Amino acid sequence: MVGACKECDRLWQEYTEAAKAHLKVVSQYQVAIIEQNFSSIDALYPLCRDSEKARAFARMAVKEHEAAAHKGK
Repeated sequence: MVGACKECDRLWQEYTEAAKAHLKVVSQYQVAIIEQNFSSIDALYPLCRDSEKARAFARMAVKEHEAAAHKGK
């Protein structure tokens, strides 16, 4: 339930921002592949990897909070 837990709201907002950032860089990477822009591919690949890790970390933070703070709810 949105608003019931401020920490949940904060963590979900962080996850949303991480997901948006990840999708944006993955989209740019895919365009670079289609266009065979090898310099962009080289530059974007580490950003894709890092943004994927940030997204996964944010999702894990949500799950861990929910498990610790909202057991059985």
